[in-house]
Amino acid sequence: MVGSLINAALAWMHIVSAIVWMGSIVFFTMVLAPVMRNLSPQARAELSIKMTPKFANFVRLFAILTIVFGLSLVLSITKGDLAALAPTTIWGIGISGGMTLTIIAIVLGFGISIPTSQKIVRLTQEMQRNPQSNAMAQIPRLQKRVAMMSITILALQFCIVALMVIAARV
Repeated sequence: MVGSLINAALAWMHIVSAIVWMGSIVFFTMVLAPVMRNLSPQARAELSIKMTPKFANFVRLFAILTIVFGLSLVLSITKGDLAALAPTTIWGIGISGGMTLTIIAIVLGFGISIPTSQKIVRLTQEMQRNPQSNAMAQIPRLQKRVAMMSITILALQFCIVALMVIAARV
């Protein structure tokens, strides 16, 4: 009884964290990035400087929470027997595949997307301090990198959801 309540609580926290993480990427990719392209350079710079640090921290937090609750749930369900993750069952394939794609999404987000976004903020601030700076030349390339990473991470997240649904059906 207690074990099933713990599993239910962990599953709920894992799912809610994943929804918030994925929702933030959907919002950025489908709403915010297209809107920002149509803003004046001054408005885009101001929004980027104010939003990027908070948004990056938000995404990091919910990505980490998703992993922590997911791993806790797997450990609780398997009672620590990680052999259950072997790709010999549908559940093992789904969970292991989802975990692998999650690691890839985290590496892309934490290793490329967020640092690139932070570099855009630094270059934007540099341009505001020194309008003669050549920082503007770098920003479009960096923005394309962030957009590409966001789309890639979003695609990975949809694949992760599919794998989790497959695992849950068993």
